[in-house]
Amino acid sequence: LYERRGLGIPASMDAREFYTETGAPGTGDAVLRAHLASGRLNQNQESFVKELRLYRREKNKILGTVLIPLRRRDQDPKKGLVHEDGRVRSTWNAHVTSVGRLSSSGPNLQNIGNRKGQGRLKKVFAAPPGRILVGADLDQAHLRITACYWQIPRLLECFDTGKDPHNLLAYDVFGKDFKNASGWGPDGFSLNRKPTGGEAKAMRDVMKTFRYASIYWADPSTVWQVLTSTETDDGRMPYLKFETREVRHFHNKWLEAEPEWEAAWQEMLRVYSAQGHMFEPVFGRRSGPLSDGKKNEVVNFPILAAESSVMRLAEQEIINAFPFDFAGKGTGMIHQCHDSIGVEMPLPDGLPADWQPIPGEALPPKIEAARRIVEECMTVNIPGWEVSMTAEADVGRSLKDI
Repeated sequence: LYERRGLGIPASMDAREFYTETGAPGTGDAVLRAHLASGRLNQNQESFVKELRLYRREKNKILGTVLIPLRRRDQDPKKGLVHEDGRVRSTWNAHVTSVGRLSSSGPNLQNIGNRKGQGRLKKVFAAPPGRILVGADLDQAHLRITACYWQIPRLLECFDTGKDPHNLLAYDVFGKDFKNASGWGPDGFSLNRKPTGGEAKAMRDVMKTFRYASIYWADPSTVWQVLTSTETDDGRMPYLKFETREVRHFHNKWLEAEPEWEAAWQEMLRVYSAQGHMFEPVFGRRSGPLSDGKKNEVVNFPILAAESSVMRLAEQEIINAFPFDFAGKGTGMIHQCHDSIGVEMPLPDGLPADWQPIPGEALPPKIEAARRIVEECMTVNIPGWEVSMTAEADVGRSLKDI
């Protein structure tokens, strides 16, 4: 990179960020992204750096932290994570994260996301022959919780009237450009319906990423770092060359339309200053010192801790409906990750052992009934909240499918 190809320190990086502890020029992901965003690479250099990023990610992340550890114990007794029966049994730790979310290890199933090229890895975790998986994620859990807890009028209106909050923010920021963009389909622009593709989807996606990066009082420079490092499933980085001034424009437009955020954040700091801790609003569980009142942690705690409590309620309903080993060893709830739950159940009699749903076709009655039960279990109503927590369940052979 630096001797043969003549690259130097990217313009957006400080030398302290660029050089490693040994004093060598950096080749980490942040450095490679900065090179790609610099606009100073010629076509051959840009192609090389993109390929290098993908190579490092595939080898270091996908192969090194996921696939190599997934060896059978009879092949590698010390490091193998796959048991003799072909199943993986992650350890779920309930007392590690400050907000009460479960953490996972051996393997860390929470670390296998849908982005950065990892989505296909979820297909590794599949139901055995004769079984099927049913699962669901909470619908926009963070926004529903913040809407109720911080009483953000426009969010409450969105959930009451069916408007999409990311569409609404995209319209605030981009105006007629969003309304007239490609990707709305034959029915045209709508605040209630997500665009199916084109420029409109791209605009909505960047506003969705921006909103989730901003709601915990992150300043525009931090949000810029989040946006420029965001990847799509195919490894592209659509916001890589955004400038901080663009993100500040998004920030100002957002707070003009929804000024209640500033008041909510300040109220969180006032409460913390008065009592030295925060309470989450579902079970009333209190926090610790939260880095001596660091603003992002103070604002973050009640929302993420409330989501954890909502999931505890949903989990219990799922366990009641699908008790562990209810239809044979391994059936019942097998997976819970942040706001998602997966259940394993036997296939109804008469279906082939490798049956899987076909898009557009009705599910067999027993599977459809199970799908609906999962949705009902994950519909949670908190007393005093105007918006319910809801979910839409899917059926498939692997974690990727659900």
